[in-house]
Amino acid sequence: HLTDQKISTTKQLISFVLKYLLKGTLFGAVWWVSSDVALMLFILYSAWHFGQADFKEWNLKQGWRSFLWGTVLLSAILFFHAEELIGILTQIPNLAIVQLIYEIPDGGLLLIQILTVLSGLALARLNRSINLLFTLIYLLMASQLSLLMAFGIYFVLQHSLNGWKHLSAGLEKNSSVMLKNALPFTIGGAGIIIYFLLFANENHIGLFFIILSCLSLPHALSMHHFYQPSSSK
Repeated sequence: HLTDQKISTTKQLISFVLKYLLKGTLFGAVWWVSSDVALMLFILYSAWHFGQADFKEWNLKQGWRSFLWGTVLLSAILFFHAEELIGILTQIPNLAIVQLIYEIPDGGLLLIQILTVLSGLALARLNRSINLLFTLIYLLMASQLSLLMAFGIYFVLQHSLNGWKHLSAGLEKNSSVMLKNALPFTIGGAGIIIYFLLFANENHIGLFFIILSCLSLPHALSMHHFYQPSSSK
């Protein structure tokens, strides 16, 4: 809620929270209606969000290039761990697209991987960015690790750290203050993870994936608003 600097009253705060939760709830309804549509939307807005954050950090012009970069990021993580990806997707109820991914021949998978690398190299050249090239290289190296480790390296050590830095600068708060502000949500997130590890059934990864997507949508929209020139410094 701190990303919306127009909030100054309790009424405005309650309104923001309700709208935030409503967005996540509505996306949960999309999962209920069609898992395949929800999955595609999740991938699309995740690519948009990751690309936007990286291009913001590197002072690059956002638009189709940042979206394509986000797509390259996800492809470099997901399609270089195809077997693990299928294992996760099979735990999502009523998902038909998993069969299509499963039936991709080795040659088709190799083509997707080659196109991913070539697209990343083209973007690095087009934007004259060593950061794009470096990220692509370490993601390819991380393909030798598990999917969770590869995604964690990017998500924690690049995306989250950069996002934290952007919030700190835009909100004019140091890390100690931000840690206090984030504490209730950190505890809540840890509680969700602990619950799934200890009490969820064998399909907990699929359900966890769905909940994560519902939390991610309003976050991506809020950060998009925060990244606009009129909303942050």
